[in-house]
Amino acid sequence: MIYDSVPGGTGYLKQLMVDRNALLEVLIEHALPVLEQCSCVQKEGADGCYQCLYVYRNSRDMKTISRQKARDFIQQVKKLQEHVVAVDGLSNVTISSLLESELEARFIEALRRLGQGVESFECRPEFYGNKAGWFVRLGSQRYFMQPQVELNAGSNIAVASRADFVMWPLADNDSRPVVIFTDGYQYHRERVDQDCAQRLAILASGDFWVWSLSYEDVQSVLDCKPVEQFDLFFGMPKVKLQAFLERFQALSLLESRCRSSFHWLLDWLARPDANSWQAAASAFAFAGFMRASTMPGCNGAFYQSFELPDYAQSLLGDLLYSDDKTGCLQGIVLGESWQRLHLGWIVDKAAVNSGNVQKVAVHCVFDDCTALSDNDSDKRQWHGFLRMMNLIQFQPFSGFFTAKGIAENLYSGLVVNAACIAAAANGWEALLHDAVSDEERKLITILASPEMEIPAMGHELENEMGEVMAEAFLAWTDKKIALLFDEPAEDQAVFKEMGWKVFTSRELEQDSAHCLAFFGIQQ
Repeated sequence: MIYDSVPGGTGYLKQLMVDRNALLEVLIEHALPVLEQCSCVQKEGADGCYQCLYVYRNSRDMKTISRQKARDFIQQVKKLQEHVVAVDGLSNVTISSLLESELEARFIEALRRLGQGVESFECRPEFYGNKAGWFVRLGSQRYFMQPQVELNAGSNIAVASRADFVMWPLADNDSRPVVIFTDGYQYHRERVDQDCAQRLAILASGDFWVWSLSYEDVQSVLDCKPVEQFDLFFGMPKVKLQAFLERFQALSLLESRCRSSFHWLLDWLARPDANSWQAAASAFAFAGFMRASTMPGCNGAFYQSFELPDYAQSLLGDLLYSDDKTGCLQGIVLGESWQRLHLGWIVDKAAVNSGNVQKVAVHCVFDDCTALSDNDSDKRQWHGFLRMMNLIQFQPFSGFFTAKGIAENLYSGLVVNAACIAAAANGWEALLHDAVSDEERKLITILASPEMEIPAMGHELENEMGEVMAEAFLAWTDKKIALLFDEPAEDQAVFKEMGWKVFTSRELEQDSAHCLAFFGIQQ
């Protein structure tokens, strides 16, 4: 859709559309050569100029204007011009090509509707960093919502996945980005184990929060009808619950416990207070422990039936070995209507009694050893599991798994791999932050790998007198390996004379495998 931004219009577009080929001719025959042949094409780092694309009145939007993207767009139009068809109106055109499923499109609409109840809410299409998405404001918090985001080792995540959306905070605060998945039961009931492993890996990176929404969570907003939610406090009377939540400083859960995960998501985005959510998650964990303690036969069968993976033991940490962990290994199945949900707890009772209410853990295992069916019971339990995942993530000692995922070792390498990837990626991320040009960032990106030792940037090679003889862009000093730019060539000779292995920026770009072989890394 092309529109005239001048109030009242200029008449140019109407004139161009008199002939169905006129607009295509202007774009392909006149605009495209200007974009391809402008002198700024030869300038490193330039993506447009005032001769080909820029106008001074759009100076505020300059970061979103790109000669390359304009050229690519027109080239695509040229490629597909034989397939242009007439339509009666925009209602017959699907313009949400960024959204891969109907549920994701519903999510956008539900976000707009639910957001109307939040102060200063705003949701509009936007470009950020040359990526298309939406600008979202909730109260004082601002986000760039990016669709279809690949999350893998390059994002510090050990189990790869593709998020439906990622909410990237735009303000300078410590809030993590939120990864959002919108799950329909018919497809995701067959892959609960994989979904669980992917989302646990995202959390293990330490860089993201993750939110799982079901079809019911989204559709209930569009229909303005509440959906029955899993009782986080197992039928505890309201008066007793209020006193209980006051002890955990989690009174916000008193009203929100019956609200959907979609409402929870907006509450978090508008007020991303991790301490409050950790208190709420700990209250949920301790409430379950109290329930388990009053039930007969809670003798640790939960942990015996499901030998939790090493990752769970890592989460538990010192809590597993505390001096007074009364209630350790208590576990229950929530009854016949929730037979797939197995909950187990470890509580440092001495710490809780002394006021440290965070020293509790809950681990939930969803029993997916038998296939989930179309019946309401399985669907309700799956939905409850997603809901618990959203809350449990904020309790540092707690975790969620599936029985099938444990049996198939889906979490076996999660702790080691995630730790290694995170450590390496954080170092490379710091280098990227310090880089001052696109060329430097490109070279760092080629080298970035969990197996690669983090180099020093801007290493100065000194002689015995302390005089600087030459400088390397990157240097691995213990291995005496240096990466230099092609100029000046004198620096390369100096490093080699001092016994260093040297490769240049041009060599790295042309044959990265040869350069990585210096470090014993095979591609």
